Amino acid sequence: MGVSDGPEAARVVRDLPVEGMHCAACAGTVERLLRGVDGVEAVQASFGAAQARVRGEAPLGSLDRALVKGGYTLARRSTLVRGLEPARAEALERMDGVLDVEPTADGLCVVHVDTPELLDQLRALVAAHGEATLETQHDADARRFDARARAWRGRFLLAFVPALYLMGVLMFGLANVLPSWASDARFLFLVAIPAQWIAGWPFLSGAWQALRGGAFDMNVLVALGTLAAFGYSTALAFADPLAHTYFDTSATIVALVCLGRWMEARARRATGDAVRHLARLEPETAWLVRGATDERVAVHALLPGDRVRVKPKEPVPVDGVVLEGTSAVDESLLSGESVPVPKAVGDPVHAGTRNGSGALVVEVEHVGQGTVLRRIVGWVAEAQRGRARVQRMADRVAGVFVPIVLAIAVLTVLGWWAFGEGGLERGWVAAVSVLLIACPCALGLATPTAIVVGTGRAARRGILVKGGEVLEAAARVNAVLLDKTGTLTRGTPRVAAVETLGVPADRVLRTALTLEQGSEHVLGEAIAAYAREAGATAARLEAFEAVPGRGAVGRVAGLDAVVGSPAFAEERGIDLAPARAALAALEQGGMTPVVVGAGGRALGVLGLRDALRPEARAAVAALEGDGLSVGVLSGDRPAAVAGLLSELGMALPARAAQDPKAKQDAIQALRETGAVAMVGDGVNDAPAMAAADIGIAVTGATDVAGATAGITLVRADLGLVSEALGLSRATLRVIRQNLFWAFLYNTIGIPVAAFGLFHPMLAAAAMAFSSVCVVTNSLRLRRMPLPPLPVGERLFALPGWSKPDLASAPVPEETGTRP
Repeated sequence: MGVSDGPEAARVVRDLPVEGMHCAACAGTVERLLRGVDGVEAVQASFGAAQARVRGEAPLGSLDRALVKGGYTLARRSTLVRGLEPARAEALERMDGVLDVEPTADGLCVVHVDTPELLDQLRALVAAHGEATLETQHDADARRFDARARAWRGRFLLAFVPALYLMGVLMFGLANVLPSWASDARFLFLVAIPAQWIAGWPFLSGAWQALRGGAFDMNVLVALGTLAAFGYSTALAFADPLAHTYFDTSATIVALVCLGRWMEARARRATGDAVRHLARLEPETAWLVRGATDERVAVHALLPGDRVRVKPKEPVPVDGVVLEGTSAVDESLLSGESVPVPKAVGDPVHAGTRNGSGALVVEVEHVGQGTVLRRIVGWVAEAQRGRARVQRMADRVAGVFVPIVLAIAVLTVLGWWAFGEGGLERGWVAAVSVLLIACPCALGLATPTAIVVGTGRAARRGILVKGGEVLEAAARVNAVLLDKTGTLTRGTPRVAAVETLGVPADRVLRTALTLEQGSEHVLGEAIAAYAREAGATAARLEAFEAVPGRGAVGRVAGLDAVVGSPAFAEERGIDLAPARAALAALEQGGMTPVVVGAGGRALGVLGLRDALRPEARAAVAALEGDGLSVGVLSGDRPAAVAGLLSELGMALPARAAQDPKAKQDAIQALRETGAVAMVGDGVNDAPAMAAADIGIAVTGATDVAGATAGITLVRADLGLVSEALGLSRATLRVIRQNLFWAFLYNTIGIPVAAFGLFHPMLAAAAMAFSSVCVVTNSLRLRRMPLPPLPVGERLFALPGWSKPDLASAPVPEETGTRP
């Protein structure tokens, strides 16, 4: 069964995964191929995201056939549908994005474009047909990139081994200690064949496809250089077995470019990890309430209005409203706040968040693409797809450089034939010299060698960088936005203030410890830990009751005791009048107040907040000292953010109460005037980190934040942010120097070779010398001092951001017993 070109072709904007793009120039070729399809209104291809955004009514079959002509294809995924009668295959074929449907012994094998939206449509169709089930291969895109990385690793090794031998014979005198046959030019021809025609075949075929499509990319450069060296050496070898050949040149070029492609495949696999980690947060099954019983069903089978039971410690499967029960739900996915949010009847809950110790019954409102989690997935994917990838200089000039080199080589042959003393033979030798000296080896090494050295130095300092594009983007950053919870702070609450109300502090802590000693709530655990460190011991506890997300009650020393939120304490009969001033001061200071009471009286109030990282102040000062504009972008309460800035002692521009979408919007607005780095640690930071020019994940970041970030700090030191950006600036400076040298070398060397002043052997030596210069310059990065941001690139202020008045946000002095 073939690709459907039926009437149900999509009339909306589609993001289509494209296989076969190897460099930035490929994106332009893909755009040109797709624009030629009837019904396509606009195309935007992204090499980094391996996707093409297509607007128009063109059927998927037409788009796929157009891509195949240029050596590309739409990425596929195979899904097995069991229990669906073969007669329904026609309905599957008509679905936009389904490329093939084949009956098998186990069911219908559906080959379709690999998008989550189409997978949801397939699930909906299957759910509407009773007993039918759907089986998908999880992480298909990750496996594709893994397979690609393994293939390039194998090609690298296949080229590297012959290259080592050939270099030893032709450059380092190994021929003097080998038998004569082992250095015979015809034997070297056999040694070079696997590197040139097996390991290097993707470049040769890619160059052919590019030329057929009217494009000139790095594949054409590599094919020209290797074929010139290999072809000329082959002619010499069979003319004279003792001739000096350049097989080592072709094999080395293939090995180096295969190494680069291997590293690229590994990096591009990581770019999709963010979306995959987010998708895994949504459970695949849920407990559907059917009368007096619960039945486990697939989440995609749920409909709005269904009721599901969320058991303690389980993830919430849908977006909905609580119908029964109370609990505290960890919503750090959405807000980044470490304190679980109390949930009762009528409160909303969201898919992917995690329930606490209480059980809830939830009425389903949204499933699948309609949930907040899926929208966050979309925001991250959209930001990654739209990110302005730094195009390598070699790719940008390839479209001009390659035709010029070809033209010069042809003109060289014709010129010597018409006007030179040596005639056609001398012209051919000069043309080969032109192609050899124009080999893109130095051009290709200019960026990756600097990146390898720069990332190696970063790794030794505890900074993990996901690739060269990240370093290039980070070098241009002139504004840094910091998340609060888990970034400037440690991400876990601690008792920061103990306000006593006419009783000793040890009584307050003893009562609190007695009620919270077995708590599973993060605030209760923090209170119990603090009390123990302060030397408090638990008393005898009777009639204990824990109310999830609100507090705990019990009889302590013969009195009804309470520990919990102010509202909860008041409900349990505690008179809060004496505590109003302390509560107001703690809340104004950005702390979370917890009331401790007994016998109807408030004994004291505990103030909890995140602990500021000890290096935070110095880290911010280092960023500002480098000329960067620094701000705080947080999902926490305005009072909490103001209190943090007061504790930090810096009047930084700040925005509080920002949900994931608001953070992303703030980043995108700021990018209109500068290059932005977002430093964060939570799922809620992921869209903003993806939207920024560079995302930086601090130690302990969630999987999603770590996957979205281009830079990850392994050591618990926020000061590494400044070091990472400084190292990026140093690396980009070296890259520019390398590219300047590579282009200068070609600009001088090509004319000299064309006039016959370079024998091919000298041309190859000059090429090798240019590579040595590039590598040597890159090695300086090991000890190069890190430069500040140039004055001309500084923002000096964040446009549209105001600085707070620290005097209006006092932080109470920490009082009470200290451990």
